[in-house]
Amino acid sequence: DASLPSPEVVQETPTVWPTSLPFPLSFFVPQTQKSGDITVELLPTSDYSDVYLHIARGQQNFRFSVSAMQNRTDGEPHVWFTMVEIMALSDLDLDGEPEIVLDISPRANRPYSSVVLAFWDAKSQAYYLKNVGGARAGNAPRTVDIDGDNRLEFVARNIVFNKELGGVVPDEFYSPLQILRFEEGQIIDVTFEYPELVEED
Repeated sequence: DASLPSPEVVQETPTVWPTSLPFPLSFFVPQTQKSGDITVELLPTSDYSDVYLHIARGQQNFRFSVSAMQNRTDGEPHVWFTMVEIMALSDLDLDGEPEIVLDISPRANRPYSSVVLAFWDAKSQAYYLKNVGGARAGNAPRTVDIDGDNRLEFVARNIVFNKELGGVVPDEFYSPLQILRFEEGQIIDVTFEYPELVEED
């Protein structure tokens, strides 16, 4: 399970700059979205060494480091992403609480894009992070309202298929369609619910 709780106050950790950064974060433009009493912001640090996800929930404030999100899967102690965007602020599991979906884009020489979800847990009164998935830029999960019911699913490519074949598929684009849904704090595969889309693919 990739979920991690966040305390209300997260201490900012020093970030070591990469030796080469072709598109520095100094080009990053702050972003803000609101849903009810929840305000979501993506703000760079003063030295542009990182970007933080700030969540204001009434009188409570939560903060996550985007580089720390990446380091959970990448394992390198430095910033290597060049852009992060709020892909969606929407109630994905229909529990009355909007989830936050981030699209984290890579450096030019690291063509791997990640999608991370932040969700509220009413029992523990905290936000948790969940890795939705990642792939080479252009093939990472995207939010789509497939059924027209105002509930977003994630449409992706099943890159595990390529890995299981030993990487013989030349491009992730040719990997099978995969449809994911967020339910009860988990990312679940619901591809089988959409046989017509699989057939069309």
